[in-house]
Amino acid sequence: MFVFLGADQDSYAEGGHVGVAGGNRVDWKKDAEGTAKMWRAISHSTALHRNKPSEQRRADSSRFYEEDPDSPLGA
Repeated sequence: MFVFLGADQDSYAEGGHVGVAGGNRVDWKKDAEGTAKMWRAISHSTALHRNKPSEQRRADSSRFYEEDPDSPLGA
């Protein structure tokens, strides 16, 4: 699995050009708050992914990224 992270670019378009699934592309604002929010969301997504059975992880491999609804930085 690969997650395309992009700041100061359209990571959805650029990730699509290189074949990254839509649910595995993330735009983020290149500042301290945006960086903290992005890493918190990646950590949240990783924890959710690791807690799934292996069959579900494979089925969800193109939908890895999920924003953390409890993030103090907002959604």
